[in-house]
Amino acid sequence: MPAVLRRALNYITVTLALAFLLTNLIGPILVSFANDFGLGLRSLAAGILPILIAVYVGFLLNLKVPANESRSPAINNFVIFTLWTLLIIGLERTYDFVGLPFRELLFSLTLATLIWRYKRRNSFEALVSCCYGIVCGWLAALVLFGWF
Repeated sequence: MPAVLRRALNYITVTLALAFLLTNLIGPILVSFANDFGLGLRSLAAGILPILIAVYVGFLLNLKVPANESRSPAINNFVIFTLWTLLIIGLERTYDFVGLPFRELLFSLTLATLIWRYKRRNSFEALVSCCYGIVCGWLAALVLFGWF
Protein backbone atom coordinates (compact mmCIF):
# COMPACT_ATOMS: atom_id res chain seq x y z
CA MET A 1 0.00 0.00 0.00
CA PRO A 2 1.44 3.40 -0.92
CA ALA A 3 2.57 5.54 2.00
CA VAL A 4 0.23 8.41 1.08
CA LEU A 5 -2.80 6.11 1.08
CA ARG A 6 -1.73 4.50 4.34
CA ARG A 7 -1.27 7.92 5.96
CA ALA A 8 -4.69 9.10 4.72
CA LEU A 9 -6.37 5.95 6.01
CA ASN A 10 -4.68 6.41 9.40
CA TYR A 11 -5.87 10.01 9.69
CA ILE A 12 -9.40 9.02 8.69
CA THR A 13 -9.40 6.27 11.31
CA VAL A 14 -8.14 8.61 14.04
CA THR A 15 -10.82 11.15 13.07
CA LEU A 16 -13.57 8.50 13.14
CA ALA A 17 -12.45 7.17 16.53
CA LEU A 18 -12.28 10.64 18.08
CA ALA A 19 -15.66 11.60 16.58
CA PHE A 20 -17.19 8.40 17.98
CA LEU A 21 -15.77 9.03 21.46
CA LEU A 22 -16.67 12.71 21.56
CA THR A 23 -20.20 12.10 20.28
CA ASN A 24 -20.78 9.44 22.92
CA LEU A 25 -19.31 11.72 25.56
CA ILE A 26 -20.91 15.09 24.72
CA GLY A 27 -24.36 13.78 23.74
CA PRO A 28 -25.29 12.35 27.16
CA ILE A 29 -23.91 15.46 28.89
CA LEU A 30 -26.20 17.69 26.82
CA VAL A 31 -29.18 15.40 27.48
CA SER A 32 -28.43 15.47 31.21
CA PHE A 33 -28.37 19.27 31.23
CA ALA A 34 -31.66 19.31 29.32
CA ASN A 35 -33.27 17.07 31.96
CA ASP A 36 -31.82 18.58 35.14
CA PHE A 37 -29.07 21.11 35.84
CA GLY A 38 -27.68 19.14 38.80
CA LEU A 39 -27.58 15.92 36.81
CA GLY A 40 -25.95 17.82 33.97
CA LEU A 41 -23.19 19.09 36.27
CA ARG A 42 -22.64 15.57 37.57
CA SER A 43 -22.48 14.25 34.03
CA LEU A 44 -20.07 17.01 33.01
CA ALA A 45 -17.83 16.24 35.99
CA ALA A 46 -17.79 12.54 35.05
CA GLY A 47 -16.85 13.49 31.50
CA ILE A 48 -14.06 15.87 32.47
CA LEU A 49 -12.45 14.00 35.39
CA PRO A 50 -10.54 11.23 33.51
CA ILE A 51 -9.43 13.63 30.78
CA LEU A 52 -8.16 16.13 33.35
CA ILE A 53 -6.21 13.39 35.12
CA ALA A 54 -4.70 12.19 31.81
CA VAL A 55 -3.68 15.72 30.83
CA TYR A 56 -2.10 16.33 34.24
CA VAL A 57 -0.22 13.03 34.39
CA GLY A 58 0.69 12.98 30.71
CA PHE A 59 1.60 16.58 30.01
CA LEU A 60 2.08 18.54 33.22
CA LEU A 61 3.66 16.07 35.67
CA ASN A 62 6.53 15.05 33.34
CA LEU A 63 6.87 11.50 34.65
CA LYS A 64 9.92 9.77 33.27
CA VAL A 65 9.47 6.36 31.69
CA PRO A 66 12.39 4.01 32.43
CA ALA A 67 14.54 3.37 29.37
CA ASN A 68 14.51 -0.39 29.96
CA GLU A 69 10.70 -0.59 30.04
CA SER A 70 9.35 -3.13 27.58
CA ARG A 71 7.56 -1.78 24.54
CA SER A 72 4.43 -3.78 23.93
CA PRO A 73 3.61 -4.38 20.29
CA ALA A 74 0.99 -2.20 18.63
CA ILE A 75 -1.29 -5.22 18.24
CA ASN A 76 -1.79 -5.17 22.02
CA ASN A 77 -3.19 -1.64 21.83
CA PHE A 78 -5.46 -2.69 18.98
CA VAL A 79 -6.83 -5.77 20.77
CA ILE A 80 -7.29 -4.01 24.12
CA PHE A 81 -9.11 -1.02 22.61
CA THR A 82 -11.27 -3.28 20.40
CA LEU A 83 -12.40 -5.37 23.36
CA TRP A 84 -12.80 -2.33 25.64
CA THR A 85 -14.97 -0.47 23.10
CA LEU A 86 -17.08 -3.57 22.56
CA LEU A 87 -17.45 -3.95 26.34
CA ILE A 88 -18.55 -0.38 27.03
CA ILE A 89 -21.05 -0.42 24.16
CA GLY A 90 -22.35 -3.76 25.42
CA LEU A 91 -22.74 -2.38 28.94
CA GLU A 92 -24.43 0.70 27.58
CA ARG A 93 -26.91 -1.41 25.63
CA THR A 94 -27.53 -3.90 28.45
CA TYR A 95 -27.85 -1.73 31.55
CA ASP A 96 -29.77 1.45 32.21
CA PHE A 97 -27.67 3.63 34.49
CA VAL A 98 -30.38 6.06 35.53
CA GLY A 99 -28.99 8.87 37.63
CA LEU A 100 -25.39 7.71 37.29
CA PRO A 101 -23.10 9.28 34.69
CA PHE A 102 -21.54 5.88 34.00
CA ARG A 103 -21.62 6.20 30.22
CA GLU A 104 -19.87 9.56 30.32
CA LEU A 105 -17.27 8.20 32.71
CA LEU A 106 -16.50 5.18 30.50
CA PHE A 107 -16.20 7.13 27.26
CA SER A 108 -14.18 9.85 28.97
CA LEU A 109 -11.92 7.19 30.47
CA THR A 110 -11.40 5.75 26.99
CA LEU A 111 -10.51 9.17 25.60
CA ALA A 112 -8.20 9.84 28.55
CA THR A 113 -6.44 6.51 28.06
CA LEU A 114 -6.02 7.31 24.39
CA ILE A 115 -4.42 10.65 25.27
CA TRP A 116 -2.22 9.05 27.90
CA ARG A 117 -1.05 6.21 25.61
CA TYR A 118 -0.19 8.69 22.87
CA LYS A 119 1.74 10.97 25.20
CA ARG A 120 3.51 8.13 27.02
CA ARG A 121 4.65 6.39 23.86
CA ASN A 122 5.10 9.68 21.99
CA SER A 123 4.21 7.87 18.81
CA PHE A 124 1.53 8.40 16.22
CA GLU A 125 1.61 4.65 15.50
CA ALA A 126 0.46 3.88 19.06
CA LEU A 127 -2.40 6.36 18.67
CA VAL A 128 -3.38 4.88 15.30
CA SER A 129 -3.32 1.36 16.72
CA CYS A 130 -5.65 2.39 19.56
CA CYS A 131 -7.97 4.22 17.13
CA TYR A 132 -8.20 1.21 14.82
CA GLY A 133 -9.19 -0.80 17.89
CA ILE A 134 -11.90 1.72 18.80
CA VAL A 135 -13.33 1.73 15.27
CA CYS A 136 -13.22 -2.09 15.07
CA GLY A 137 -14.91 -2.37 18.48
CA TRP A 138 -17.59 0.03 17.29
CA LEU A 139 -18.15 -1.98 14.11
CA ALA A 140 -18.21 -5.26 16.06
CA ALA A 141 -20.84 -3.75 18.36
CA LEU A 142 -22.90 -2.78 15.31
CA VAL A 143 -22.70 -6.37 14.09
CA LEU A 144 -23.59 -7.85 17.50
CA PHE A 145 -26.08 -5.33 18.87
CA GLY A 146 -27.37 -3.49 15.81
CA TRP A 147 -27.66 0.27 15.37
CA PHE A 148 -28.13 2.15 18.62
